[in-house]
Amino acid sequence: MLVNNAANDPRIPLKGHTTEQWDELFARNLRSMFLMAREAVPFMSPGASIINLASITFHIAPAQMSAYVATKGGVLGFTRSLAREVGPLGIRVNAVSPGWVMTDRQLRDYVTPAVKRLIRRSQCMPALIQPDEIASVILFLASDSSASITGQEILADRGWAYS
Repeated sequence: MLVNNAANDPRIPLKGHTTEQWDELFARNLRSMFLMAREAVPFMSPGASIINLASITFHIAPAQMSAYVATKGGVLGFTRSLAREVGPLGIRVNAVSPGWVMTDRQLRDYVTPAVKRLIRRSQCMPALIQPDEIASVILFLASDSSASITGQEILADRGWAYS
């Protein structure tokens, strides 16, 4: 199993976004997944699974996150195409698009009382998403219980974006 989850989610307005920042974000959020998959696939057996972390931001497209949203759209395209390419080897490739997960970094850097109100208002189910809930979705996609699922995106967002 390979879980691709390296990413950064800066809030940078288009006007202030440099080409260097754009390129660095694509390298971290998308090129890293390509490199990991390319190097791991030769060692994977039939039944193996690659799970790429995308984001509901692709669906809701918040302001000042155009580069991040673009990288996550790339993750979804990469997931679909890679599933077609490695499927004949018996390897499944899927994406998980979490909603706003209450990680330590998110809580420290971005989650304010106003943000919590926004999240609860935007989700169908108001409880805040915890990291272990996303881990459970990833474990399902890595398990034999999802043997017939490939090339798919699962939104784990408590109904915020509706796929």
